[in-house]
Amino acid sequence: RKSTLEAAFAGDEAGFHEAVLLRRTGESGGFDPEGVAYLRTSGVVHLLVAEASIDPESDGGRLSAHRAFWGVAEGASSGADPRTITELVEAAGVPDGCYLLDLQVPPLATDAVPSRPILYPVTRAD
Repeated sequence: RKSTLEAAFAGDEAGFHEAVLLRRTGESGGFDPEGVAYLRTSGVVHLLVAEASIDPESDGGRLSAHRAFWGVAEGASSGADPRTITELVEAAGVPDGCYLLDLQVPPLATDAVPSRPILYPVTRAD
């Protein structure tokens, strides 16, 4: 069974999308951990979402989608991983397309820090 995210990236070269901004309309309750794991294996390093979390609000502390993105088994602690998840991104006026991402993160040694993602549109020169 293909996840919705897998279907959306079908035909794209693996590793092409280093950062992905996901938006949903009318849905809540977290992202499918299988789809998030697919993003990890396809080379996504920075996951940005407009939602408050990629996991459901009440999941008993499992954080399955977070763990799938970082490749951490339930009950295990995370290691050093360069992947980032940025939640609560204001993306209402951002059209679909390709962008360069400037992800500004303060130099704080902790598991959660504020970030400032800035997107620069990429246009094809013909």
